[in-house]
Amino acid sequence: MDRLHNIVKQIDKNDENVNILLTAIRNLGQQLQSLQQHAASFDESQYNSSATQLQAELEGSIPRIQDNLVQNDNLIQRMMDLFFELDAGPHLDKLSTEFGNYQQVHLEKRDLIDGYNHEEITLETLVASWPQDNSIKQLSSEIDELSALFASSGL
Repeated sequence: MDRLHNIVKQIDKNDENVNILLTAIRNLGQQLQSLQQHAASFDESQYNSSATQLQAELEGSIPRIQDNLVQNDNLIQRMMDLFFELDAGPHLDKLSTEFGNYQQVHLEKRDLIDGYNHEEITLETLVASWPQDNSIKQLSSEIDELSALFASSGL
């Protein structure tokens, strides 16, 4: 159970990193819009330099999000292996359900990144469509409860 809990904690940490990056993307997008609205008050080279820098920061965030998702892909595989190893009996049914919910949301996130990379959606659409989900936190709570149950029963 400890290994399972450690994996869930790492997935949660990666998801938090992605949320931080999405917030940064929103903020950078707002800065870029503001810069464009006030373009007349800048000389052309200053405007171009600032716009280029903001755009580079925006575009640089996507590979970092992808890195976190790839790490979660690997962690999800480790979790599936652990579920198999633990012989997911009836005591793990609720965990399996929560894990399945998380996997579904994770796939939605991957699809959004792929859509952006294939220029099917804009960065604004990606950020606006990003699913807000608490299934990994719910999974962590379920593992805590199950661990406490096992500890109290001496298993």
